[in-house]
Amino acid sequence: GTVLACVAGSKSVLLVEHDCVWSKTGQQLDFAEADEAEISTLSDFKDADMHSKSRRSSRHYGVRTISLNDMLESLRAAEIDYLSIDTEGSELEILRSLDFNKYHFKAITCEHNHTASRALIHDLLSGAGYVRKFTELSDFDDWYVSADLSGLQPALRSKVAGVDAAVRLEPARRRHD
Repeated sequence: GTVLACVAGSKSVLLVEHDCVWSKTGQQLDFAEADEAEISTLSDFKDADMHSKSRRSSRHYGVRTISLNDMLESLRAAEIDYLSIDTEGSELEILRSLDFNKYHFKAITCEHNHTASRALIHDLLSGAGYVRKFTELSDFDDWYVSADLSGLQPALRSKVAGVDAAVRLEPARRRHD
């Protein structure tokens, strides 16, 4: 899927990464583009959640991959307030490869769609110093905040709308050049 990276400072900038974010850079993977773009995913994950029936008539094509580490490096990302991962099933694999010693986020939202990966994502992020919060905000996503910020719930809740730097990972339709 396409990665949208929003970086704000003195000016707002929108950067678009056209490679598919995955655990490794330089692979060619099969992508299943559904009629509803927001449920498109890598083919290995098309049957992993409640949207599998809607993906049966997907169009398939190859996509080049980039790791989240390499994408953040190419953006020269230093401080990132908010990371949103909604890749329709590949969230755990992306997070497993992330260098949490190099990249730190104040808040992370991660889609789980009530699959078995939810507990594994929780274990991974808890081990990396994040605390799950705001369980009432979304039925399909979990919110995590850095453990050193976990007591700042009201401030963080209002901050999310005006973050200084954010990265959003989500599926998108193929680029038509």
